[in-house]
Amino acid sequence: MDSRARTIIDLHSNLISERAQLDGLWQDIAKRVWPDYAVFNRRNAYNTEGDQRSFELFDTTGAVALDRFASAFMKMTAPSYRQWHKLTVDDEETAANQQVKTWLENLNKILFRRRYAKNSVFASQYLENCKTLGAFGPMATFIEDVPGLGNRYVSLHLSST
Repeated sequence: MDSRARTIIDLHSNLISERAQLDGLWQDIAKRVWPDYAVFNRRNAYNTEGDQRSFELFDTTGAVALDRFASAFMKMTAPSYRQWHKLTVDDEETAANQQVKTWLENLNKILFRRRYAKNSVFASQYLENCKTLGAFGPMATFIEDVPGLGNRYVSLHLSST
């Protein structure tokens, strides 16, 4: 086997070992504030029929607070009613060029439209990411360009990253 491949496989194994410590902690948190997300000890992050995961949800205060946090964070960072992102260039001379400014403005508009197109499901996936951020800290999104449809966003479960 190529030495680079062996190095990457060894690094991956080490990262899995380090992350395993967090899986138990994240599982305990999820049981108490987001039971549907409590699948860190499984091979896949999908619900099985009849699975009872809200057994340790004694009080809904944490779950309600998590939902409110996610909604508030989403409204502050990615409001759907106004353009909240802006593409720029680092070079000052290029940034001052009127044609470049016009091109970037048009690109910003296109990106915003694609992000909130119905097939992109950005809003729902970003809301799930905001819940992940509030409960565990990190969040992960897979973004792909689907030919003919535009961008598609998928919130990744932390157990699969």
